[in-house]
Amino acid sequence: EPIIVPDLGDSITEGTVVEWVKGTQDYVNVDDVICVLETDKVSVDIRSEKAGLLLEHLAEEGDTVEVGAEIAKLDTAADAPAQTEAAPKETSTPVAEEKSGSPPPAAAPASTPPPSPPKPAASK
Repeated sequence: EPIIVPDLGDSITEGTVVEWVKGTQDYVNVDDVICVLETDKVSVDIRSEKAGLLLEHLAEEGDTVEVGAEIAKLDTAADAPAQTEAAPKETSTPVAEEKSGSPPPAAAPASTPPPSPPKPAASK
């Protein structure tokens, strides 16, 4: 099943593949972002209209593709693997922990300025 570059907006006829969000052999669900295209006006998420196994990228990052061109191939007959859906949920947990770990270091520099009073200048 081909994945086609959709209409990107008024007078936009082509875009550049900036990032492949899904790799080959990844299972995609309906409305999953497959790749990101950039034009001179906008950045557009290309989403899958169907669920299936992403078989092939027909353009590489940095390639310019035209509206209506086939950009990837999808196997819509492939079954959704149950294990693949659980893996992204596990990887998102450490990301949340890293974000919650960021505020304490920001609080530490706030306590650093008080220990350095300008007493040597007063003793002169």
